[in-house]
Amino acid sequence: MTKPNRDVIFILSGGGVRGLAHAGVYATLCEKGYSVRYVIGTSAGALVGGMIAAGYESEELYSVLLKMNFGLYR
Repeated sequence: MTKPNRDVIFILSGGGVRGLAHAGVYATLCEKGYSVRYVIGTSAGALVGGMIAAGYESEELYSVLLKMNFGLYR
C-alpha cells in the first residue's frame, strides 16, 4: 500500500483576527502530518502565509500574532 500524498495548498483569507484562526488551522495540519507545499493569502492571510513561508513554526506564529494590535483596541 502506498502512502497518501500529504502535501496541501493553504489558502488564507483576510480579516484581522482571522490570522489567529489561520495559525490554529496550520498547527492542526502540521499535527496531522500534512506538509504545506504552497501558501496563498490576502491581507491578514498574506501576513500569516508569509510567516509560514519564512519557516515560522505554529508556536512562533501564535507568539507573534498575539502581540499584534488588529485594530481592536487603541
